[in-house]
Parts: sequence; C-alpha cells; structure tokens
Amino acid sequence: MGKTNLGRRKGSSPTAWLRVCALAGLLALIALIATACGDSGGEAPKAEKSGVKVYTASTADDPNRYLVYYPIIHHLVKNPNVQIDLKLLPFATAAEAYQKKQYNLVEANFLNVAQGAEQGFNTEIVSFGLQDKGSAAIVVKKGSDIKSPADLKGKKVGIQVLQTIFGLTARSVLAKKYGLNTSPEKGDIKWVEIPEIPTLYRLLDKGDIAAIVTAQIATWQTVGNPDGPTTLLTNAAKEFNATNKTQGILSTSWVTYKDANIPEKDITALRALFKANTDYLYAHEDELVAKVAKERDVDPAYLKWFLDNVSMGTGPITPAQQEALKVDLGAAADLGMIKPVSDPGAFYAAPADGQ
Repeated sequence: MGKTNLGRRKGSSPTAWLRVCALAGLLALIALIATACGDSGGEAPKAEKSGVKVYTASTADDPNRYLVYYPIIHHLVKNPNVQIDLKLLPFATAAEAYQKKQYNLVEANFLNVAQGAEQGFNTEIVSFGLQDKGSAAIVVKKGSDIKSPADLKGKKVGIQVLQTIFGLTARSVLAKKYGLNTSPEKGDIKWVEIPEIPTLYRLLDKGDIAAIVTAQIATWQTVGNPDGPTTLLTNAAKEFNATNKTQGILSTSWVTYKDANIPEKDITALRALFKANTDYLYAHEDELVAKVAKERDVDPAYLKWFLDNVSMGTGPITPAQQEALKVDLGAAADLGMIKPVSDPGAFYAAPADGQ
C-alpha cells in the first residue's frame, strides 16, 4: 500500500498527497455525469466453485475509504450468496472505468446519479454509503475580519469544484441560513474554482480569497491543527443537517447501472454484505484504525475524526435515509444543480426497502 504520511507535523502545509487527493471531487464528477456510455452494464459477475457470485466494485484509493471498507476488502465479512471484489482506483483512471462500465458497482453520490440521469447515463442506488455529519466546512485565515458567514457577501470564496456535495452543502447553508445569493453567476459571492487545495491555501494566505470551502482531509487540516494558519468559520455540514432536520447529507452511495440486470436476490445479498461490513467496522473500530494508520502511514487521529464526522449507512435503505434523499435532492434543485425530482424512489434499486 502507498504511504501518505498524513498530518504528522503541527503547522505543516497540505502534503503532496493532499494535492492529489484534492482532485478526487473533480474526477468523480467528470466520471459520474459523463454521457459517454459503454455497451455493457458492467462486467458479468464471476461465479466461484461454491456458487457464490463475485461482484466487482470500485472506490477511491484513499485512507478513509480503505478504512471504512476494510472488512470487505480483506474478506472479513461474508455472505453465502455474493462476494464483493472491491478495487481501490487511482483517481486518474476513475472516469474511464466508469464510462466503460468496468465494474458492477461504484461508489458515487445522489447528486451524480441525478445529474447523470438527466443526461441519459442511468445508474441506481443499491445501498447508501456515507452520510456527512460534520466534515464539510468553510475556513478563513486566522485573524480574519470575517466573523460570520454573512460577512462573505461580496467576497471571493475558493472551492475545488462547485458541482459537488460539499459545494451543495456550503451554498445551501449560505443561502438558507445567512440569506446570501450563492448563484455562480451574479450572486453575492465570487466563487473561485481551483482543484488543488494547496493553491487555495496560498491564495487565502495572500488575501486573494476570503475563505475556502473544505471537506474531509482539508477540513482536518484546520480542526486537527488549532495552532495552524486557518480557523473554522462554520461547520457547513452540521449547519445543513440542523437547518434541514436531517441525520446527515448523503455523501456517497453504492450505485450500479440500470442495464446491469443484477437479480433482486443479489441486490438483497449485496445490501446485507455492506451492512455486515459496517457492523464489523464499528465492532472493531480501534483495531482497524490502528491497522490502517500503520499500513497507510496516516495519523490515527484523522481516521478517528473522520469516523466521528460521517455515519455509515450501508445496508438496506431505511425510511430515514429515504427522507434524507428527498431533502438533499430538494436542496440541490433549489440551487439549480439538478432538475426537481418528483419520485426520489426511482433512484434506488429493487427490491423494495424493508426487506
């Protein structure tokens, strides 16, 4: 496994790995709203001698995904009917793999699924994955005269990519709670899109931008280092969830292609396997954090913080998650990121929930 050496020194700037990781949102977006479709609906599941079907799946090759899906990756959980062969993909190959439908399942999010459907690239949710409880934030330079998100009116705000879940989160909070017009054109904020987080931090330090919208590791660079150069203006994810009375904005989901024709009994089995993965993770949290921290040379404090700020929703789709999806789709439609959705249930695969 590759080394990341994440968060080892106080006051350090984002690492070279962060520079690569910052491209994840952009590449995932490119992949998941692509209109180029392959001829197949994902490679056909393999069958072992035991009769267990093996479905391939892909997710980002970063430490937090390696942690949360460690039980599946290392086959610590099993199902008598299906197995998941999970590939950790370099970001540079994610778009091509998705467009060619090389895997039966892929980790995406509800925004990508909705945007893709509008363009004829249809996927459906098999199981919800991560829900963001507190990883998306807006940060400012320490000592800034900006004391409230409302003070961002007329200012430049940096973000990797606006058309992402954390972009939706920040824009929705600024509009709904602080009364700002967050439209990318002629709004109250001048959005500056730059995929590389280190570049955004340099612009912030120089005073060329007033704030940065961050998520996951980039947020940890602030909250995990109170002596560092930035400070938290607001935890956008927590404010979004509180304002919308939802358990957490849906950050990722496990989706498949509508023409993949996975049998309903296998959908049920796959959901059960994802649920078993989550149960194992929480039952062995300290042990897995220690293993991943050592294998990936990652600060275990970051991994613990990540688990504290997301919830694992894998398994059968619950009524609460259905409601969260309605809220999230509504927020995206309000911002003009997607068209209004009349039937959110059309986005997730049979069999019906409550299985």
